[in-house]
Amino acid sequence: MQYHKSHPTETNNKVPKFILVGNKQDLWETLPESSDKISVAEIQKFMKDTQSEQIKGFKMCSAKTGDNVEDVFSYCCRVGLGTLKEDKPRNTTKGGCAIL
Repeated sequence: MQYHKSHPTETNNKVPKFILVGNKQDLWETLPESSDKISVAEIQKFMKDTQSEQIKGFKMCSAKTGDNVEDVFSYCCRVGLGTLKEDKPRNTTKGGCAIL
């Protein structure tokens, strides 16, 4: 998460946004707890502890079943385009477009 600081000319000094994506959602509940399985609570704790404005969320999907893949893609697009609804007032007097 430090690439933009060490390569400012390549990123135009823009701070990148990150979305944590958990794949293999189809196996999430069927696999027993193991030492390499990260729980949702651990992910949420990581996001809270880092207090990073760069991490914009956490989504889960399954490439095998296709569950939530489109949702994750749409979410990433909205974050990247800056159209993700956040807890700030929106200016409704200006036009714009939205990805649905």
